[in-house]
Amino acid sequence: FTAIAVVVLQRLATREPEIAFGPYLCLAALIVMLRWNAIWNEWAADYLRLVGDMLIEGGVMGIVLAAFLLFGFGQYRRMADRAEAERLGSERS
Repeated sequence: FTAIAVVVLQRLATREPEIAFGPYLCLAALIVMLRWNAIWNEWAADYLRLVGDMLIEGGVMGIVLAAFLLFGFGQYRRMADRAEAERLGSERS
């Protein structure tokens, strides 16, 4: 929500289409520092009690899936590189 406020104010004040990340990241960090107790104990703790185990399981599944995807993309890349090298080698002969 801080990003929307900062971007709207920046756009109205300067008319520049670029969005600087610094101002709203700093504002969000300041809000978290000043309101940490309310954010964590009154809002987030209730949600974490409801879905805590699912968050851990989802995180583990995400890491495993990312590892499989990276391995698969690496294998695909190596196969494509070998096929390209063979194609170039046969063209030179």
